[in-house]
Amino acid sequence: MNINSIIILEIEETTIPEILFLYLSETEKQDFVKIASLNRQKQFLYSKVLLKKIASKLLNIDFKELSIAKDKNGKPFFADYNELYFSLTHSKNMIVLAFSDEVIGIDVEKNEIRNVKIAKRFFSKAEQNYIYQNQDLANQRFLEIWTKKEAYIKYLGESVAYLNKFCVFDLKENLFFSEEKNYFLSIYTKKQKTDFNFYRLSETKFLEVCS
Repeated sequence: MNINSIIILEIEETTIPEILFLYLSETEKQDFVKIASLNRQKQFLYSKVLLKKIASKLLNIDFKELSIAKDKNGKPFFADYNELYFSLTHSKNMIVLAFSDEVIGIDVEKNEIRNVKIAKRFFSKAEQNYIYQNQDLANQRFLEIWTKKEAYIKYLGESVAYLNKFCVFDLKENLFFSEEKNYFLSIYTKKQKTDFNFYRLSETKFLEVCS
């Protein structure tokens, strides 16, 4: 697998195989049991498994050797392997994981009705104008801008408080936006989109690989 990779996993309505819990630490297992819904349980568990499974393969180590730390703003990183960066995001039934040899930020959101009025709080005037100038496209444009801003602050390692500190139209690096079925995905990186390999997994395929 290319170190610069985007993995897109679709969650289905199936039971969780017990073998996947082998990937969780004791602390992660305690966090898992606190989650009420099956969908959120899968988001949590499958994200951890996918991250550890692929990272261990890219680094040629056992997944138990991976230590994930967080910086002062809560951005996760591999404590002992600074040559591999990752960014993780999920929304409803989709999980997206990015690996790169440079810093990267990603965000995914399901295309569903949102309260676009909050753009006045978090978005620049130019971003608001882009959203509100076409009411038929307002919701779609809101999600486009939102995912782009989230991808950028994840790249920087900033919190959501940074959302209103910049305008996506001013960003100079590579900011990619795409639609994945009924989801919007944004990626912020210094690399070109062509540098990345995209892998799309069904839950069935994911379980075959990780079980």
